Amino acid sequence: MLGAVDGIGGLYIAAGFSGHGFKLSPALGEVLAAIIAGEPPDIDLSMFRLSRFAEGHPIRGRHAQGILG
Repeated sequence: MLGAVDGIGGLYIAAGFSGHGFKLSPALGEVLAAIIAGEPPDIDLSMFRLSRFAEGHPIRGRHAQGILG
């Protein structure tokens, strides 16, 4: 999840990167800083929006994990 939190002005989130967050943090920090400064990001971040869960659009890959039972 990456970007502004809808309905709470000034709150931004960068979370949910599992074990990849450490190596991605420089690029994520740059993108989030641009968003906070009001600049459009260089890449499409729509798939990382927090609201996708409430909208019923979670990301499901070919190798998604889940709970059986």
